[in-house]
Amino acid sequence: SIPVAGGGWWYRVHGWRSSSLSHAARPTPATGMLRSSPVPLVALALIVATALGAHHFPEYHNSYHHHHQHEHMHVESDAFNDAQRVIEAFRGASRATVVLRPFNLSSVRLAAASRFDQMERFNTDFLLSLEDDRLACLYAAAANLSTTCVPYGHPRYYGHYLGHWLSATAFSVASAAAPSGAAVRNKSAAIVATLAEAQAAWSALGGRHVGYLFPYSLDAFDNLFGYAKPGQYLNCAPVCVPFYVMHKVMAGMLDQYQHAGNRQALRVLLGMADWVEREVGALL
Repeated sequence: SIPVAGGGWWYRVHGWRSSSLSHAARPTPATGMLRSSPVPLVALALIVATALGAHHFPEYHNSYHHHHQHEHMHVESDAFNDAQRVIEAFRGASRATVVLRPFNLSSVRLAAASRFDQMERFNTDFLLSLEDDRLACLYAAAANLSTTCVPYGHPRYYGHYLGHWLSATAFSVASAAAPSGAAVRNKSAAIVATLAEAQAAWSALGGRHVGYLFPYSLDAFDNLFGYAKPGQYLNCAPVCVPFYVMHKVMAGMLDQYQHAGNRQALRVLLGMADWVEREVGALL
């Protein structure tokens, strides 16, 4: 049962597997209730949505309850009125306090020789073991910066993998407990610099190439947009889900800026974002 701050009534939740809700529903040592902290917004949204759904669409609610006995949340109350009271209680609850705040990775310390410390070192060693020219090969070759590099093969590397690597190394740099932090920073900065060169080479071509950074030519997007063959929107020609691949690298660049302090990564990211805005805007 979950008491709502500011109200003397209860919602009872059964059989819900969401970790956020189950953690919220654990009694606090001091009071045995949750009055010391508000129910997480996700849990609140689920409660209200289910309550409103049960009130306005009883047939659907009953059907869902019947077919999903192990994944349902049953709310015992006058659904619509109590849902309104939930909202009002959370709007005006003066006792609600913030009990969780985000913290930096640098605030985390792993116990020496612990399993977590060993896994951290293993992970860092792997990140450092990958060769720079092979990591960035597809991007450098597509921009005509290299004709001799040999990329890593699938499944270890397929365009988007480099984005994951950029994020992983950024998190490693940000963690004060991470071993070889300086080496990871230098290696990831070198990869970002190579990608910045590739983007500059594409941009030098002008037109639609300005800001472009991708392990393949514009054909991947022209086929997807139907430019190459009007009326045919082709995925996997030559690379599947090209925006997913681009998104991973953009996310990696953002992490490099936010967690590793690499301002060059931010400039590359903004150039890619401008390209996406122009290309997608032309389709709308």
